[in-house]
Amino acid sequence: MKRIVLVVCLLLIPQAVMAADAEFVGFFGGYSAGTSIEGVDLGSGSLYGLRFGVSFLRFFGTEIAYTHVGGIEDQRQTFEGTAHDFSWNFLLEFPINKIVPFATVGVGVLGGTDKAAASIQTGISYNVGGGVKFRKLLGPLGFRLDVRYHNAAKGIRISAGGDHPSIGTDFDFKFTEVSGAVMLTF
Repeated sequence: MKRIVLVVCLLLIPQAVMAADAEFVGFFGGYSAGTSIEGVDLGSGSLYGLRFGVSFLRFFGTEIAYTHVGGIEDQRQTFEGTAHDFSWNFLLEFPINKIVPFATVGVGVLGGTDKAAASIQTGISYNVGGGVKFRKLLGPLGFRLDVRYHNAAKGIRISAGGDHPSIGTDFDFKFTEVSGAVMLTF
């Protein structure tokens, strides 16, 4: 994992130096879990994170991102956890002056912490979505809105829990992110 992060950083640094628009983004938002497990409703909660990206050749961009998904719990109170998603994303951008609508697709690694009967497993994740950037509205500051669908295959394992009907089963961990961000463009 450390090698992957190092390689991605080494690939982005030269791009950031040469790029007209490098961005540092701090975001906050909410999620709605799309994972369906018999007898378990993972509900919704808050998330936050950081993104660092570069735009190049006017219509393309890349970014690395960290997303912290907190307060993941079920109604039976057999599970409570936190997920951490590290991802690399490709962006297709459509700039119109300072307004930049975009579409994105990415791949990453999702892992987590938990306490109780279920666990968030470390594994490959992907995300797709889009949004709009409002660049350089007040000097280098702007803001950004994102909507993304995340999926980590076999991301949740029911490992114990008394009478839970799904003990020993892995489930995809899916959630939809809606977030807003402060963006620094340099």
